[in-house]
Amino acid sequence: MLSIVTDWEGPWVLNDFAYEICRELFPPLFFEKLSSYDDYLAYEVKKPDYNPGDTLRLIAPFLVAKGVNSAWLKMKSKPVYVKDAFASLKALRRFSLTVASTSYEQFLEVSCGKLGVRFTGTKFIPERYRMDTEERKFILDSVEKVLKADFDWLDRFFWEELQSFKTSKKIMEEVKVMGGRRKMEVAAAENADISIGDSISDIYMLELTARKGLAISFNGNRYALEKANLAVVSDTALATAASVYVYALEGVEGVKEMCGSDGFYWLPELSEEEFEDVIRKSENQRKKVRGDAGKLG
Repeated sequence: MLSIVTDWEGPWVLNDFAYEICRELFPPLFFEKLSSYDDYLAYEVKKPDYNPGDTLRLIAPFLVAKGVNSAWLKMKSKPVYVKDAFASLKALRRFSLTVASTSYEQFLEVSCGKLGVRFTGTKFIPERYRMDTEERKFILDSVEKVLKADFDWLDRFFWEELQSFKTSKKIMEEVKVMGGRRKMEVAAAENADISIGDSISDIYMLELTARKGLAISFNGNRYALEKANLAVVSDTALATAASVYVYALEGVEGVKEMCGSDGFYWLPELSEEEFEDVIRKSENQRKKVRGDAGKLG
């Protein structure tokens, strides 16, 4: 049976749940700054023991300091599905499909649960942590500083100052985000023939399946497109389902033939100029369908 491992936020739901809850609790630029810092650590610095998508690890102490709990996270989970997601996922039930998402599991329980989709995500139970008044004040007083900070300041804050507090240190050690190499590990364990992603947290699983099968970037950004072999630029999840079925029936050669249609691009055979044009189209569509979340890495 064909095995598929897919990201969730982007290919199937329009939400960026962590961004949404942070915008409710903190100034909008707070999450955007930490998302940029995440890209920097994962893609430029290549910090040891740091995975693309670990933004959800960085924000976790702030959420605990705000008194967030699992019930609140579930209450705030309001999935907005990509057009035709229900029909597309129903069509893919004949295959083995697993969601590997950076999102907190509370959001996945709500959004995947409605569709009966198997998932693995980031386990974070904020009510398990007890934070004293001094630590809570230090973290919340740092929010405005984060907005103005450069990456050197963020390095000191997260990897030196925050580590001096018992609870924050424990949170940072225990929250294991389902991103980067952990998604790749899921794809390897499932012996995935196909992976579907759209951002920096998907690059390793896309790279893995591109070597043996199909790596689909659905309205992906540059990070995802550089590792995928098929770019799908569309406002409907039916385009993803169609790509999977063509591959299942006709293999890579069938997918290549499909790329004569607008919205499907076989990336390995594009010139540098053509590839840059696909990046432009894909990132524009990403922003169009996902709004502010489309700006994130």
